[in-house]
Amino acid sequence: MGRLLIALKSICEVDGLFNALKPEMFQHFISATKVISGYDINTKSFKSPSLAMHVGTSLKTVCDVAYKLVIEKKNIPSHWCSELSRLALKNLKERHWEKPLQLPLTSDLQLFNEYLNKLADEAIDNLSNDNNSKIHYKQLTECVLAKTVIFNRKRIGDVQYLKIYNYIKDYSTINQEYFTEALTEVEKIICENHKRIVTGGKGSKSVPILFTKQTQKYIKCLLRVRQETDIVPKSNPYLFANPDSENHWMAGVNIMRKLARSCGAKHPELLTSTKFRKHVATALQLMTIEDTEMEQITTFMGHMEKKHAEFYRLPQDIYQTAKVTKILLLMEKGRGNQFQGKNLNKIEIDNEIYYSSESECDEQNEQKSVG
Repeated sequence: MGRLLIALKSICEVDGLFNALKPEMFQHFISATKVISGYDINTKSFKSPSLAMHVGTSLKTVCDVAYKLVIEKKNIPSHWCSELSRLALKNLKERHWEKPLQLPLTSDLQLFNEYLNKLADEAIDNLSNDNNSKIHYKQLTECVLAKTVIFNRKRIGDVQYLKIYNYIKDYSTINQEYFTEALTEVEKIICENHKRIVTGGKGSKSVPILFTKQTQKYIKCLLRVRQETDIVPKSNPYLFANPDSENHWMAGVNIMRKLARSCGAKHPELLTSTKFRKHVATALQLMTIEDTEMEQITTFMGHMEKKHAEFYRLPQDIYQTAKVTKILLLMEKGRGNQFQGKNLNKIEIDNEIYYSSESECDEQNEQKSVG
């Protein structure tokens, strides 16, 4: 609104925004909005179409407040859509169509994972010698946050706000043994070695998050250090807490950007949570996923828009831990394209795929200890 008022004053004489809310000023508001949103009269397009739409929304709010006080005519909100929003929305859609879909390279994903494992192992080694090291505590926390985002293909906000209480709580289904009989042997092993928790996410929706055995080991170290030291105040409830902060969490976006740039990837700009989510969504299109399977997967990913009936199927915690984790493990190994045209029940992963994810880190640790 500040930029709008400055542009408005350059077009006509006004004392303030409140006094300018008159029907005869409508065209001046249109002109001022075009100025701040970079409207090109020749191409009839905006440099920042989203800004033009947001100005209309903000003006409606201002008009509602002003209407309660003085104004009896609400001409500005009623005509804004036809004058600017329609064209701005058209520009946004056209840019979306013209923009090519760019996804992370499999080699970059594997390189990123290896880099995070290396940093995390280094941090654990240093913390075992000096658990008061804030530098290495922060390094380990950043790696765990990044690994959790990558493996789950979650929004960064869903992960960075995770609280210790939610991580420790047991979300297992009662009489779980009865339902696990429907799983394959590999899926049963996956369930046993992966921890599933639920936290609050966008729009107050429940967000399930999976943790591999390796990540659980890292988190166990973090919690131990926090219990034995004062690196993080005991009052801080967040799992990925900032050192010396009583109520703040680590900024996931900045962490992901920093680690992506330093891992040596060819295209670090594509190593973002949004790109990871599009990556797994694109891979799923290559598989023959049934409606009930897709519903569970999209629920896990947080893509659901409508609420569907959830009767007569495996409980979500078992399904997401066993079935969805298979896809995530395959994506992590860069082998998702090998199962084109298959549904989840027909996708059988070799034991070596699963165990390699957990044993690679152990082998590295053994080599270090021998060296």
